[in-house]
Amino acid sequence: MLTCCLDDIPKIRFGASGEPMGLFLFNVSFSNTQYGDAIALVKEEKPTIAAFLEAKDPWPEELEELREFLPYTISIPELQIEVYSRLPLQESEILEYGKSRGLVKLDLRIAGAEASVIVTHSYPQFYFGKPGDFGVADYGYDFAPLAPQFWGEQNYQSPPKLGDLGGLTKTKQSRIHTSIQQRQQEDLEKQRWQWRNQDLEKEIGDYIRQIQKPVVLIGDLNVTMWSPYYKSLIESSGLHDARAGFGILPTLSQFSPANPWLAIPVDHCLVSRDVKVIKMRTGPDLGSDHLPVITDILIPVSAISLSARRTLREQLSAISLSARRTLREQLSAISLWDTDGVT
Repeated sequence: MLTCCLDDIPKIRFGASGEPMGLFLFNVSFSNTQYGDAIALVKEEKPTIAAFLEAKDPWPEELEELREFLPYTISIPELQIEVYSRLPLQESEILEYGKSRGLVKLDLRIAGAEASVIVTHSYPQFYFGKPGDFGVADYGYDFAPLAPQFWGEQNYQSPPKLGDLGGLTKTKQSRIHTSIQQRQQEDLEKQRWQWRNQDLEKEIGDYIRQIQKPVVLIGDLNVTMWSPYYKSLIESSGLHDARAGFGILPTLSQFSPANPWLAIPVDHCLVSRDVKVIKMRTGPDLGSDHLPVITDILIPVSAISLSARRTLREQLSAISLSARRTLREQLSAISLWDTDGVT
């Protein structure tokens, strides 16, 4: 019975053409204006998919040039994510699990293999406000509005616009914090990070476990591999780090992202265990506080998804347990009733 079940397991093989999937991830940073350098690197690398984070205006318009060789695109202004693909997208899904929080899932086929590619940015500052509101999403600042009347529970849902602050300049705004406002800001900061941690521990991992095909996740998770929340994501999703064997690959620094001694690895590529990682590396400094991350992978043609594999393992375990129990009962019967002394 067990042998029969094992024979039904599909053999894992990679695309007949051996065509790799190239993934290009770049958090462009809000104030970065080196559009041409980013576009030139994408043209040089020729990825299958290029994903851009923090892509506020005018980045979406500047990136339109990539349509020449990456003609299939998805733009999510609410998440400030722009995705370009060389291959047609069989299906795409945008999942929002909170204001300005979410991910985009792309289903595509390459060399006979199917996969789901997920792009996300676990960015707690985004949770405060929406495009057009005063907040980090528009101005790059990580503090809430300063007028006391705007504080309170309502502020978490609908922060005031810049005009509501009486035309104060950013410099003046940064000088009029009161101690009460600072304490409230600390509470808000704590809540933001708690939301980020919840995304990593539950939302993203639970979503990935539902997908019945090989999965690749690329994104700025705002955590390193040593974070307990990163480890929770790995455990809940069943994915593993594509970095394994290619070094730490630091990507973020406020000083010099290209200097590995001053940067930390927060931009990640995570893959199902049936996905083969050919190479992972970082690109050059393109004016952002992040370095681009470039990963080449191979998707197996008939791989069993992690979810399906877990189900099969449970079924095989149950069969094995039942078979052992039946055999044990048969042996017990022989031991009790065989008068010829067979044991």
